Amino acid sequence: MNFIGIIEQLMKSPAIHKGNRDRAILEILVKSAQGLQVERVNVWTFDKQKTTLSCIGSYESSTGEFNKGAVLLLKDYPVYFEHVRTAEKVISDDALASSFNKELLDSYILPLDIRSMMDIPIRSEGEMIGMVCFEQVGEKHLWTVSEQSFALSIAQLFSLVFETHEKNEFRRQLEEALHEKEVLLSEVNHRVKNNMMIIGSLVNLQKYKAKDEYHVGLFDEVRERITSMAYVHEQLYLSRNYSEIDFGLYLEKLLNHLLSSMRHGRNIRIETHLEHIPIDIQRAIPCGLITNELVTNSFKYAFEHQNEGTIQVEFLKKNGQLHLNFADNGKGFDPQKIEKNSVGLGLVEDLVQQLNGELHISGNSGARFEMAFPA
Repeated sequence: MNFIGIIEQLMKSPAIHKGNRDRAILEILVKSAQGLQVERVNVWTFDKQKTTLSCIGSYESSTGEFNKGAVLLLKDYPVYFEHVRTAEKVISDDALASSFNKELLDSYILPLDIRSMMDIPIRSEGEMIGMVCFEQVGEKHLWTVSEQSFALSIAQLFSLVFETHEKNEFRRQLEEALHEKEVLLSEVNHRVKNNMMIIGSLVNLQKYKAKDEYHVGLFDEVRERITSMAYVHEQLYLSRNYSEIDFGLYLEKLLNHLLSSMRHGRNIRIETHLEHIPIDIQRAIPCGLITNELVTNSFKYAFEHQNEGTIQVEFLKKNGQLHLNFADNGKGFDPQKIEKNSVGLGLVEDLVQQLNGELHISGNSGARFEMAFPA
């Protein structure tokens, strides 16, 4: 029998390479029984405690039957198991006379009329995980060197099948766990966004109890800050990426919202140069709040008594840094005369510092704020 040809044929089996354990076991048992011309081939695996061997496949050549389910307990066959555990292979040309088989005679060898046995441990990363048994019934069989080498190759194939199957199962479990995590994070971001929008609505309701325009404006500022943070979580939810967002896309949405809510019928435009660069949520929220503060300030102060104007917003990557720039063509201001207790500017300065960035302010011919922070 061409043992090399059988091994080569089995090595091409899709079932073996894909870790389809049941199909691969059947293919290997049938081919190895045919190759060695023996009556029976069994494959057994240990439980985790190494106290039980379970038959996961047994092929009978004479009937073509495939069975499984038999169990051997280590405590019933301590001498035999110790011999198998420490040997490369266990050869019994005469199964009835081999000393290490005595424990198996009455319960296994004699009832099945076994005359010769060859048991090969199956190992994975040096650890014995099972064994494959070749059994001849009715008459003795002298196991040749080439047959023993073939049997060792069959054991290695079983090892490959079990390892591939285990890796596939582990991968499947990881994929299920990852999917559950993605669903959970998606739901968290969705709920955070919804809760923030509810808080914004409550703030909006509360502002109607304010007694003057100044306090109405404070409520509006708080609401817009909440909205800018809510949009970050909305972008995380929609993109299914739970660690970073396309900040250029986020800015487009935020700026459109600010334009529609603050223009109040004036011809004020927002011109943008936004690169689609992903940034993590730890930086997205501060950048979103900075955008909200500076664009809101332009709407509120740059175009007083003006019906038209332009706000420019840039977000780009250059020389290893991220640049977030704002400018308007409004009335401008003197940076030296900005109130030190200005909440909006103080918040911007704190957020830029949080980003480990630099802030440059210019008030000539309109306002300009330039920020750079590590990419």
